Amino acid sequence: MATLYAIYDDGSVGTIEYEEETPPPLSEPGRVVTEAEYLAAYDALQQQIRQRREAAAAADLAERRAAYDELVAAGISDAAARKLSGYTPPDPE
Repeated sequence: MATLYAIYDDGSVGTIEYEEETPPPLSEPGRVVTEAEYLAAYDALQQQIRQRREAAAAADLAERRAAYDELVAAGISDAAARKLSGYTPPDPE
């Protein structure tokens, strides 16, 4: 069994395993690459995904923190502000 490595025009990557003598055509526009090129592109995509998830988590936390702060400033109790905003302030050390 052989493996074909591809980087597609949309930036995604993929592998195709085949048993025939000649590799099958790519199912989407793209290019056949070496395993090393594929792994580098795959690693870069995984890093981008991690960065996007971290950014989304940070933005969500900031939004919940802002809602909590506004609720407390409006006179809502700490416990109710936590419940309504979904934010839990860090424990004072």
